[in-house]
Amino acid sequence: MARVATAAGWDVTCLDPAWAQVSVGAERGGGPRWVQGSATTLPVRTASVDAAVACLVFEHIVDLDAALGEVARVLRPGGTFLFLLNHPLLQTPDSG
Repeated sequence: MARVATAAGWDVTCLDPAWAQVSVGAERGGGPRWVQGSATTLPVRTASVDAAVACLVFEHIVDLDAALGEVARVLRPGGTFLFLLNHPLLQTPDSG
């Protein structure tokens, strides 16, 4: 998703709490900026982004209210939040 958005001319920042994911993303990412951080304390200025994408991540966050509050904080007025969730009913049997 990040590579497609970058190719379309968007300024993209990818965030992950794990340094291994950040380093591999930066190595293979094809243009987006990669940073290590937490969904509950986003390293982004208030009201500074046009869109936020959470792809298959919120099912792993303990403090959902804090993470959603951070999304609201960093979005500009009228910004877009794309929330993609991996519902357990759609998982492959025995996938964990």
